[in-house]
Amino acid sequence: MRACDHKLIQDMAITEFVPPEGQKVAHNIPPYHWFDGASNVGLVAVIPAVKILLWMDQKLDRCKGKDGWACSAKDYLYMVIALII
Repeated sequence: MRACDHKLIQDMAITEFVPPEGQKVAHNIPPYHWFDGASNVGLVAVIPAVKILLWMDQKLDRCKGKDGWACSAKDYLYMVIALII
């Protein structure tokens, strides 16, 4: 969670609804589909949090001078020092 605006940054998933014959990827017990005659979940794709960074309002006092990850230049310096140590 970003501290300055309390928005959660995490991976997200996209699911595709497929007809019964395409449900075998999500249901591996015969008859290989959840519902007969109805679409249901097939493949699931995960989108990394790095690719879906949420918008941050730079007008908020606690967000000024920070990038989209809510880090200032000083925060990056501390991270580099921590990696070196």
